[in-house]
Amino acid sequence: MAYKAHNDYDNQAVLNSLEPGDRVEFERTFYSHWGIYIGDGEIIHVKGNKGEKAEVKRESFWNAVKDGLAKKNNSKDADWRPLEPEDIVERAKWLIGKWEYDVVSENCEHLVNWCRYDVKVSEQVDNFIENMLKLLVAAGSITLVTVGGVAIYKSCQPKKEKK
Repeated sequence: MAYKAHNDYDNQAVLNSLEPGDRVEFERTFYSHWGIYIGDGEIIHVKGNKGEKAEVKRESFWNAVKDGLAKKNNSKDADWRPLEPEDIVERAKWLIGKWEYDVVSENCEHLVNWCRYDVKVSEQVDNFIENMLKLLVAAGSITLVTVGGVAIYKSCQPKKEKK
């Protein structure tokens, strides 16, 4: 229970620091969930329960954070020029019920980046794909080395004479 209380305290500090149009990152076990803060303790984010189609919803910050930790994350402001806060909020509201969710091309991180920067990018997806490609290359190299090693080993073995 102390952990939850600690999270609530930290999350309240984050909520107090948020301004309309901010990107909010919610840490989950294996990924980050994202939303746009629209003011009055509310965010707009992509939400889907098991068995349901994910869609853009407006709900309280606390419903989105669940038992996790939230942080204000406008880290891309240095790379991309953010739109005006009222335009970011307007875009997010416009997307309610209109976003066709796809984990690779239309996820919650794509949504917040499009709303804030007019750029549809998900670093999580890009990093995942990059890491999978590295694994495939590594696996291919291991396979090639193994097959090559076996071929060399066999070619170095003395040939058995037929009787």
